[in-house]
Amino acid sequence: MKKFTEIINEQLTYDYGCVMINFDIPNWNDIIKEIEKDDIYDEDGFGLEKESHITLLFGYPKEIAVKDIKNIIGNLDSFYIEMQETSLFQNDNYDVLKFDVNHDTLHALNDSLKQLPNTSTFPDYHPHMTISYIKKGRGIKYIKKYDNLIVAKPLEIVYSLPTGTKEKKQVTLLKFK
Repeated sequence: MKKFTEIINEQLTYDYGCVMINFDIPNWNDIIKEIEKDDIYDEDGFGLEKESHITLLFGYPKEIAVKDIKNIIGNLDSFYIEMQETSLFQNDNYDVLKFDVNHDTLHALNDSLKQLPNTSTFPDYHPHMTISYIKKGRGIKYIKKYDNLIVAKPLEIVYSLPTGTKEKKQVTLLKFK
């Protein structure tokens, strides 16, 4: 029989690492509260996204070290993204409600991060910020255009290692006028 700590450690490890960028969205909790509890797909660790983030690249093997990621990213000045409309993509199990985001910096970071060995099978990068995983067929009612443009600044770049450890790098915040 396994010890409790062994079970916990197993749950915190993954097959691959992932680089994400976290954003500061002060009203994020208000956005995710719009999803009705009965509509949330809460299986397999999915559900509401508690942290507003955009994945830069998923699929790093265990051999990729934090220093490798930091060398690729280098010094990154801050930027901001704008979002106003939600959209949806669907698979066999659930709907994904998200904000589509298009920013040259995100594409450049993805291109740079692809220089390291990875298992990503997506030939084209489509940056987006997931809001929630919703039960299949129910996501359509959440597609909307917000009255106000949502402007978000990056807080940090996070490398989530396959071991479950998360390494964070602050993004230099510029003053926005």
